[in-house]
Amino acid sequence: MEHRSDIEGLRAIAVIAVLLFHFGVPGTDGGYVGVDVFFVISGFLITALLLREKEATGTISLRDFYARRIRRLLPVSFAVVAVTAIAGIVWLSPARLDNFAEEIVAAALFFPNMLFASRGANYLQSQLQPSPLQHFWSLAVEEQFYAIWPVLMVLVTRGRTLVRQRVFLLVSAIVVASFVMSVAFTTSQPSWSYFGLHTRAWELGIGALLAVLWPFFAARVGLLRPWIGWLGAALIVFSVLTFNGATAFPGYLALLPVMGTALIIASGRAHAETTLHPLSVHRVLSFRPLQYIGARSYSLYVWHWPPLIIVEAARGDSLSVTDRIVILIAVLIATEITHVFLENPIRRAQFLVERTQLTLNIGAFLILAGVLAGAAAAYIQPSQSTGVVVTTPTLATSTTSVASIATSTTIAAPSGPQPISMVKDSAPTPVIEGLSISVAPDNLDPPTNKAETNTNITYDNDCHQFFKETVKKDCIFGDPAGAITVALYGDSHAAQWFSPLNEIAIANKWRLIAITQGGCTPIELSIYNVQNGGVYRHCTPWREDALQYMKDEGVDFVVTGQYVRYRDANTGGIVSSRQWRVGYTELVQTLRASSMEPILFGDTPDIPGVPPDCIASNRRNVSQCVATLNRSTLVDVMDALRKVARDEKVSMIDPQKWLCHNNLCPVIVGNISVYRDDNHISDVMARWLQPLLTEKLVPFISQFAPTAAVPQG
Repeated sequence: MEHRSDIEGLRAIAVIAVLLFHFGVPGTDGGYVGVDVFFVISGFLITALLLREKEATGTISLRDFYARRIRRLLPVSFAVVAVTAIAGIVWLSPARLDNFAEEIVAAALFFPNMLFASRGANYLQSQLQPSPLQHFWSLAVEEQFYAIWPVLMVLVTRGRTLVRQRVFLLVSAIVVASFVMSVAFTTSQPSWSYFGLHTRAWELGIGALLAVLWPFFAARVGLLRPWIGWLGAALIVFSVLTFNGATAFPGYLALLPVMGTALIIASGRAHAETTLHPLSVHRVLSFRPLQYIGARSYSLYVWHWPPLIIVEAARGDSLSVTDRIVILIAVLIATEITHVFLENPIRRAQFLVERTQLTLNIGAFLILAGVLAGAAAAYIQPSQSTGVVVTTPTLATSTTSVASIATSTTIAAPSGPQPISMVKDSAPTPVIEGLSISVAPDNLDPPTNKAETNTNITYDNDCHQFFKETVKKDCIFGDPAGAITVALYGDSHAAQWFSPLNEIAIANKWRLIAITQGGCTPIELSIYNVQNGGVYRHCTPWREDALQYMKDEGVDFVVTGQYVRYRDANTGGIVSSRQWRVGYTELVQTLRASSMEPILFGDTPDIPGVPPDCIASNRRNVSQCVATLNRSTLVDVMDALRKVARDEKVSMIDPQKWLCHNNLCPVIVGNISVYRDDNHISDVMARWLQPLLTEKLVPFISQFAPTAAVPQG
C-alpha cells in the first residue's frame, strides 16, 4: 500500500489531541478521542496490508507479520518502559512501587488495559494515583488486536475465492457484537468498557471494514471526496472540544470520532496519481509540520505521559504551567532522539527484515527484559526502617449511663428525642499529639505499602458493591436477631465506618444491614468518577432499590455517609453545597416518612496528596505530611450538612472533629496510619475511633427505647 500523507496527518492530529488533553490545555477535555482515531487507522492499515498480501501471494505469513510488528513497536516501547522503570524506582513513593512493578510487567506482556480495567472496576483501587504507564492501555488494545486478527484472517480466507466477502462478514459480526457490548458496558461496567479489547474492537473493525470496502469507496466517492473529508474532520474536532470526563464514553458517542476518522480515510486518494481537490482536508493533513509530527506520533505518544506523572510525584505537588512546558520540551527531545536513532533504524534494518527468526527472538528477549524490569521495581526498594517502635495509643472517653435497648421489641420514640450534637467535641489527645510526630514507626499499622487495601470485610464479601443497579440483600451483620435494625447507607465514605458500627451492633444486640456502593451517594445526584471516567448511572436504580429494601426490612435507624467532592455529570463541576443541602433535606424527610430515623455522618478530611505515599517518602520528616483543612468545597458542604441537621433536628456526626485539631490533620496517630488514600481513613483508624462512636450512637438510640440499662460498646 502506497504511503498516504493524509493518514500520516491524521496520526499527527490524534497525538496532538491526546497531548493537549494530558497537558491540561483548556477546552480540550475531549482530547482522549485521539486514541480512537489511532484505533481506526490501525484497523484500516493492518487489514489492508493483510488483504494485499493474501491477494498477491495467496497466503498470509503470520511469522512475517509478527516480525514486522516487533520491529515497529517493541524497541521503542521497551526503551520507554525501561527508562520509566528506573525513574519510578528513584522518584516514586516506595508505597507505590508494588503497584508500579505490576504495571511494568503488564506493559511488557501487553495486558495493562486489563490491569487498569480491573483496578477501575474496583472502586477501592480506582482511587489509586495514575500510573506512569497508564497510557500503554491503548497500545495493549492494538497489540491484542495484532495478536488475534491475523490468525482470524488466515482461518477465514482459506482458498482464493470470495476473500473480501468472507472478511467482510467476519468483521461485520465483530463490529456489531463489540459495539453492543461497548454501549451496554459503558453504563454497567465503565472501566471495562473503556479499557477492554472486547469493547474497543468495533473501532478497529470500522477501519478493517473500510479496508475491505476500499475498492468500492475509491471508485465511487468522486466529487463528494472533499466534503466527506471535511465532515469527518468536523466530527473529530467537535469531539475534542465538547467531550469531557462526564461524557458517557465510549458507548454511542465514540461513533463521532470513529466515523469522523473513517470518513477522512474514505475520502483519501484512490491512487497515488489521484489529484487532490483544492478544498480537500487532505491538503491540510499534508502540511509538512503535520507530516513531521505524524511520522513521530508513536514515539511521541509513548514518551509524553510518564514524565507528567513521575515529576508530579517527585515534587509532591501539582504541576505548574511552566513545569508542563519544560516537560513538553523534554518529551519532544526524547521523541526526536528515539525516532532518529532507534525507531527508524530498527524498523528499516535490512538484516532484520531478511531474518524473521532473529526478529522474533529479539522480540521475546525484549518482552523478558520488560518482565525483569518489573521484578526489579518490586525488589529494589529503599529501606523503610527508622528504628522506632511505638504502642497503639489509648482512646479515653467520658462515661455515659444510658438505657440498654437489647430487650426492646418495639421502638417508641419519646417526644423530642435529642439529636446527636458535636458542638463540644474536640480531637482526642493522641490525635493532637500526632501533629508532633516526626518519625514514622516501624510498626506502622497498616504499613504504607498495604494501606490502600486496609478495608473491612464488606469489600471481601461483596457487600460493598460496585457498578450494581440492585442491592445485595444478604448483608446482615451485628446481631441478626436484634430488635433494633440499623442500616449503613451510602458510598465508600459510609462503608469505611462498617467495622466499628458492626462491633457496636454486636455489643448492643442491634441488627446491622450494610447497603453501600462505591461512588453512589445516599442522595440523588448524577456524578462521574474522575479516576475511571465513568458516569455512575447505575446509582439511581440502586438508591431506589435501597430505600425500598430498608422499608421492607423494617429499618429503624439509617447511618449515612458520603464523599463530598464528586463532580456533577451534568455540569462537570464539583457538586455544590446547595445540591447537598437540598438532597439531604429530601432524604431526611423521605426516611422519616417511612419511620426511619437518619444519622448523618459528615465527610472525613480530603487530604492533598496521598498520605501513605507521603509517609513512605518522608519517614523521618512526617510533619511534611500534616494536612490543612482548607478546601473550600469541603468546608461549604459540611456547613450545608450542619444546616440540614439544625433545620431538620437530625443527628450529625462530624469525623473532622476527631481527626483534626485547629484545622490541622495528622496522618499518623501513635502507630496508626490514619488514611489508606487521600480521602478514606484506614480500617485500623476506624476501629480505633469505635469508643467515640459508641459514646454518640448508643445514648441517642436509647432515647427511642422504653427500658433502661447500661449500654455496651
